[in-house]
Amino acid sequence: MTYGYETEVMLFADAQVSPDARAHLEVVADASFLACRDRCIPGQVRMASRIVVENAGPARPSTEAALFARFEQRLPQSAQDAGVVVSAEYSTTALRAGEPFAIVVSVGLWAQGPPSCAREVVLAGGLSQVAFDPPESLELIRAPAGPGQTDRQFQIGGRLLLGAIAATSFGVIVPLLVDGQAVTVSARLELPLLVSR
Repeated sequence: MTYGYETEVMLFADAQVSPDARAHLEVVADASFLACRDRCIPGQVRMASRIVVENAGPARPSTEAALFARFEQRLPQSAQDAGVVVSAEYSTTALRAGEPFAIVVSVGLWAQGPPSCAREVVLAGGLSQVAFDPPESLELIRAPAGPGQTDRQFQIGGRLLLGAIAATSFGVIVPLLVDGQAVTVSARLELPLLVSR
């Protein structure tokens, strides 16, 4: 799956320094990307940073720590960790390759207290802000806003591609307001049984 980002993005990963490291450590990263508006222009950049290795005392936050924290807050968290439930209902009880079907995705609160004490959850940003992570054998189509769109549910279309045999679930990333706070959640939704023609 390919992801696109608007304006700015920070891509980061955890790393662990070897216990044998001394004095300084140079970290190098090569990045290839596309910058797109009407057309896409390929780009490539090499970035390097020299890090001081301290073997005594607790690590101190870097001058960029606040920047990392700001972008970390934007990362999707699991629906369970956010205290919400993401579920799906399908227009058919069994999928046939090549035949379209409709999906209604709903968000709500956990029925029983933990893992969250959230009191209200609604969709934020509209359907255009929802992202999907389907297997290669599943095509998902955003439906235009209409009667099926509320502040807690939206409708999308789906179609299993011909020859599909392994599609059992798809991922969804949904921006929400949970108790008035912006939260992005991710969830995997199971597909109905696949039947052959």
